[in-house]
Amino acid sequence: MGKRTHDARIIAAMLANGITHLLTFNPSDFIGMSTITIIHPQDLAPFAVEEP
Repeated sequence: MGKRTHDARIIAAMLANGITHLLTFNPSDFIGMSTITIIHPQDLAPFAVEEP
């Protein structure tokens, strides 16, 4: 079993539980796997902070 096996198990668990998005620092590890949407933390918009 290699590293791809562990990645495939993560995807399988996500699909079994209806999870559609994965936040990861290593998006290239999941390219070509299923219909999961891969998101890199750097691509997230920062939260807006309301000043009192």
